[in-house]
Amino acid sequence: SIFPLSIENIAPANVRASLGGFIVSMGILIVVLAKIQFAKAKQPSAPGKPTTDLVQQGIFNFTRNPLYLGLVIALVGFGIAFNMPWWIILTGPVIGLVHGALIIPEERYLAEKFGDEYLAYVARVRRWI
Repeated sequence: SIFPLSIENIAPANVRASLGGFIVSMGILIVVLAKIQFAKAKQPSAPGKPTTDLVQQGIFNFTRNPLYLGLVIALVGFGIAFNMPWWIILTGPVIGLVHGALIIPEERYLAEKFGDEYLAYVARVRRWI
């Protein structure tokens, strides 16, 4: 690696693995909860698919983007568990990419489709956490 980084000196391997595994599990749990909410509402969870209902229940009471949030949390967990600090560092650009390529277009679509209902949701629930 051109710029070797390590988090080995921060905590022993077993601690990093346990903490990272827990963080990955939390990320996966958030994604699963979101998928369950989408399924209950009979709405697609894949980006770019048309929706007929604004899902605001369950995990969507806490974050408007639980699928993306869960992914980011899992990436950080993997970085910790497997001593891959570059994964943690690159989470910032991943967030920027997801924000620009997926979240902004989705928000425009939802605002156009659901109008005031979506704007009230945006005022009540944060984009990430």
